[in-house]
Amino acid sequence: MADILGLAETNMARARRKLKKRIAAAIINAMAETDADYAFIAKRLRDKPAKIEAWITGLITGRTKDLDEVSDLLLAMNCELEFGLRRYQEPRRPTEEQSQRPKEQAAGTHHP
Repeated sequence: MADILGLAETNMARARRKLKKRIAAAIINAMAETDADYAFIAKRLRDKPAKIEAWITGLITGRTKDLDEVSDLLLAMNCELEFGLRRYQEPRRPTEEQSQRPKEQAAGTHHP
């Protein structure tokens, strides 16, 4: 799939990496603010510290794709993630004339 709604795959991949890194940063900040370490989180989640470290490392490196893990990590520290949005500049919408060009070209009626 090369294009979704005009978005190039490279832009999508970059945005996904950026989001994962921001989520990882939020978890690491929560760990610092709550003095939680891998052992504390693991105990609360009835898991092993190595697995907790792997989840967080997976977020940082982009291997983790499951938001359930993010929720579990934050819940173990009695935290939840709050989101805010920042809009990118709106792409220019084609004018009426530009929108008609592909139809004319397909019909063989294009006049330069």
